[in-house]
Amino acid sequence: MKNQKTVNKSKLPFLFITILLPLVILSCVDKKSNSNWTPLSLVSLAVDSESKETLAKCIGNSPFISCPAAVTEFVSQLKQVELLQNGNRIAVANVENVPYVHADCRKYYKIVWENTSSFKSTTLFLNRSKGDVCGISWEKVNGETYTHLIDIPEAKGDLDDFDSIQVNGMTLKFYRSF
Repeated sequence: MKNQKTVNKSKLPFLFITILLPLVILSCVDKKSNSNWTPLSLVSLAVDSESKETLAKCIGNSPFISCPAAVTEFVSQLKQVELLQNGNRIAVANVENVPYVHADCRKYYKIVWENTSSFKSTTLFLNRSKGDVCGISWEKVNGETYTHLIDIPEAKGDLDDFDSIQVNGMTLKFYRSF
């Protein structure tokens, strides 16, 4: 009888592993992308962490960095901005008097859309030291916000130099006064 109990105890870990292993594998399925599996390597976790840290630095949410509380506004050369979704114009904003704002650790340019049913505003985040565009945030009317890193070469990253920004099917077209 003693022998039979030890045999049952030795089967328990085997059964536990055979039940647990499929659950762990199924929990690794990525529901958001086209891939079937989420890579769980340290490299992919480090890259994801690095991009989140870069985005946090871009939008001014970096811990351990002290910034002055002063608000400074800079004049821009922009006159009008169009918002296009999949090539269709959905909004236009007159931005002739809208300045760049440098407040706390953030340097940004905020465009408020008044004649659209989808988006409330778009914010372009500028690198504090260089002034080039590093991120964009879309705020919907219902309050949802989507923030993305933008990878624009430094030579073309200044907001006063380029004509449009395209991110996830959305396009901002800029018109300037010269």
